[in-house]
Amino acid sequence: MSNEALKMRGHVHGTKDAKRVAIGSGVGAVIETYDFIGFGTAAALYFGTAFFPTGDPVTGTLAAFATLGVGFAARPIGGIIGGHLGDKLGRKPVLV
Repeated sequence: MSNEALKMRGHVHGTKDAKRVAIGSGVGAVIETYDFIGFGTAAALYFGTAFFPTGDPVTGTLAAFATLGVGFAARPIGGIIGGHLGDKLGRKPVLV
């Protein structure tokens, strides 16, 4: 193998890049967990009476938890669709 072939191999990712990705993924997971815990607590204590005041308080609380469930299901679906479009069109046009 010549020196020219070694130069053409390109950049090889090291442990520094892997560590950065792992930390970024962990921070994202913590933020998402915090979001769902906060929304779940607010749904149990406040959202039922604030956003669904008519009728039975239990029905309002169930409607608030249904909203939480829809968000929990829609987030990965949006990630799959947004990820696919981001790969095809580019990240910036998809996010704008």
